[in-house]
This record gives sequence, C-alpha cells and structure tokens, in this order.
Amino acid sequence: MNTSRPLLLPLAIALLAGCSDGTDVPPPPPSSLSIAPTAIPEGAPGEMNALRFRISMTEAQPAAVRVRYRTEGDSAQPDVDFLPAEGEVTLEPGALSAAITVDVFG
Repeated sequence: MNTSRPLLLPLAIALLAGCSDGTDVPPPPPSSLSIAPTAIPEGAPGEMNALRFRISMTEAQPAAVRVRYRTEGDSAQPDVDFLPAEGEVTLEPGALSAAITVDVFG
C-alpha cells in the first residue's frame, strides 16, 4: 500500500497557507522616493522665508508611508542660512507626494 499520495495534497495546502497572508491581495508595487530641487528669491536681511521641498513617490501605496528627514549644511549653513529642521512627514494611502518646509534667512 502506497501512503505517500494521500499525504501529498494536505502537505501542499499547508505549505501554501504558510506562505500566504490569508488574502488574495497582491503586495503593493515597489516605489522609490525623490525630493525635487527648489529655490526662492533671496529676501531682505533679517527676513525669514519658508522653502518647501516636495517629496514624491513613483507608485501609490495602499498604506501610509512615513518619511523621516533632517537638514544638513553644505553650501548653505545651519543657523546662518536656514534653521535646522528634522521630523517626519506622512504620505497618506494613495498619495504620491507630500511637502517639507524649511525656514530660511533672508
């Protein structure tokens, strides 16, 4: 008597159940983030202006995506040219973009 054949089907079902999240929903498409360059005209000395950076995703996601950010100096120096900023911005489900605001001097 060969018992391997009747045991094969339950084993295959158990493996499929172990590899599934229990839904027929495919995983979300992969997405990448980018930050668009931005600029504003230089203001008067002592004046503070808001510079908005747009964060974009290539593919909408079914769940919220949180992005952490932090400013760093290069040609613009923290506390001289801009106020240092860090935080988190959330792209809501289905959204493709969000904005980060950095305060700049002058």
